[in-house]
Amino acid sequence: MKVLIVGPVQSPIMVRLIRSLRKEGIELYLAAHNASEVDGVIDLGPIKSMFDYFRFDKINRIIKKVKPDLIHAHGLNHYGLMCMFQPLPLLVALWGSDVMLAPYEGTKLKQFFYKIVNWFVLKRADRCHTSSTHVANKANAQAANILNKVDVFYWGFPLLEPSTSELSQVKKQLEKEFSIEGEGFLVFPRGLSYVYNPDGVASILNALIKEKKFKGKIVVLKGFSTNADEVHFFKQIDRESIIYIDRLLSDVELYYLYSKSEYHFSVPISDALGGGVIEPSILGSYPVLSNILPYKEYIKNYGGYIIRELDQKGIQELTQFISKHYKCDKHQINHDAFRLENITSSILKSYEQAFISQNEH
Repeated sequence: MKVLIVGPVQSPIMVRLIRSLRKEGIELYLAAHNASEVDGVIDLGPIKSMFDYFRFDKINRIIKKVKPDLIHAHGLNHYGLMCMFQPLPLLVALWGSDVMLAPYEGTKLKQFFYKIVNWFVLKRADRCHTSSTHVANKANAQAANILNKVDVFYWGFPLLEPSTSELSQVKKQLEKEFSIEGEGFLVFPRGLSYVYNPDGVASILNALIKEKKFKGKIVVLKGFSTNADEVHFFKQIDRESIIYIDRLLSDVELYYLYSKSEYHFSVPISDALGGGVIEPSILGSYPVLSNILPYKEYIKNYGGYIIRELDQKGIQELTQFISKHYKCDKHQINHDAFRLENITSSILKSYEQAFISQNEH
């Protein structure tokens, strides 16, 4: 099978998807914006505005050149939009912000625009997949009667266990570069972008910093946040009071950090179910999550703590909970739904269903 993946192929979840599919013998071609320096990726040029996703001619040229059997587009009103006029089977990955935020925020005109785009792409897609039933239901509300073509499964990919020598090397590197020593960390892995609620993160951090026992144990990752996001965040937080990791971490570094973590925090305003929740949980870290439906569903099945409201009372309850339970036994979850082979199998089944849907039309 020959598949064209169109999406932010630099992101960790995409890197792992590509690696896993290639191991299954899938012939992959990759296309993305801002990828001029990424080996093996067809560069679609820079993103200057939303209208760059209307450059259907760029996808047309790629299709004529590589002749894929199927297109796997990531982001409903981004790369999904860009690929919607191709006659090939189209599988669209529904990312939480495209479904949950874009059609409901900003000006009335902007909301209307995204609702129209979402409707057309959802109707056009032969198959969709997402990590949350809530996102699937919300997408169905935007384009009625599509639930029969939406597959719901966690499609992040677990961090593979490194060798002892790799972990030892990473331990020394992180100690030298960021003064990360010991264990029992409280980790904020999601980054500082708007969707991940940096103001809420700052409120939690300020409360935790007052708890002296946690000082020096709080780790915040920049992730894919912009410099502007960073400036905004540090207007609210004393940078010296936390360990701030201002670059992307490798899979081995993430594995080491998460395995030494006691709690990890994910408090976005919208999300399907990201690796920043699952990956640390698998390694024994206890999840502290915002009060959104996908997270409540996860907590019901696997355990964790939901912050009911990110107000003074809610944050006070959180700090009391952590003070009481800090250094408890390692968090344990059933890994079956998050095993590499099961996730890869689910992706391949979605590919098959996209072909079936295309033929039925």
